[in-house]
Amino acid sequence: MFSVTRFVMTPTILWSIYEIIKFGFSGNFLIAKSLSILTIILLIPILFYSYTIFTKKSILFIDVICFYITVICSQIVFKYIINLKHLSNFYIYLSVILLIIQIAAYLYLTFNPLKNFIFKDPITHKYGLDGHPCNHNHNHKH
Repeated sequence: MFSVTRFVMTPTILWSIYEIIKFGFSGNFLIAKSLSILTIILLIPILFYSYTIFTKKSILFIDVICFYITVICSQIVFKYIINLKHLSNFYIYLSVILLIIQIAAYLYLTFNPLKNFIFKDPITHKYGLDGHPCNHNHNHKH
């Protein structure tokens, strides 16, 4: 589950570089960015665990749909907030703190995952980067 969130977070962080160039740090950019990232962090597990309650397993097709729904919702949140009239500086400061916490948690938990089912790789049954299938030697036929 956490690896799916990483697949959304990494491009989101990279896309943010483009958005900084386009929108700058003016207006509601930081508020919009922090809340759009929070949307990703919350929505992926909510959608995933909601449907797996009924199916009792992960289904790739539904996972892909959840991924797209999450990205679309995140962009809608960003666009809505960026287009609001300028919000107070209090919200900007709060959003900077939220962004720092989100990025720090993302980086920390990637290298030091909690021993929790959310961070466990379903294939290797390991946690974090150690659990990623590409980090293991496999006997591939050439």
